[in-house]
Amino acid sequence: THVSVQPEVVKLLALGFYLKIFSWMAERVLIVEKIARLNAIINVSLSIVTLPLFLIVVPKLGLLGAAFSVLVVAIVEVVFKITLVYRNTNIHFVSKETIKTVFLGILMYIIFNSAIVIDFNSFLVYSPFLYLAGIIFLGCLKKHDLTILTRRFKEQVPEE
Repeated sequence: THVSVQPEVVKLLALGFYLKIFSWMAERVLIVEKIARLNAIINVSLSIVTLPLFLIVVPKLGLLGAAFSVLVVAIVEVVFKITLVYRNTNIHFVSKETIKTVFLGILMYIIFNSAIVIDFNSFLVYSPFLYLAGIIFLGCLKKHDLTILTRRFKEQVPEE
């Protein structure tokens, strides 16, 4: 069977998962700082809130409602986890590089949102590389970051 998905659904989901990158970073800090218990409490609380949200919104709006719910939960999750990290570790997530990265993500979202994408598969393949190129161009990655990425890439590629 073929399922048709509205472009708005894909865009909302993409934005929600983009925001979850910051939640993931905060989780890593909480785990390293041995504050994983608070992270688990946030995750369980979000699960408890997500279910009723889905039960209310999805029957009325369908997939669009589900995508909207994912975005709302992602925003709440990011705010709570970054606040938790800051209050418990005094680590700031907002730096020049973070602002540049978020700006680039929003800019790409606006560009792809307004552009007519003829081949969606090509968009899915090339957009991460465009994003990475933008991050490098804006100077958001330092030499140390590139060294780590290169090492990880070499670990993933089998030697011939």
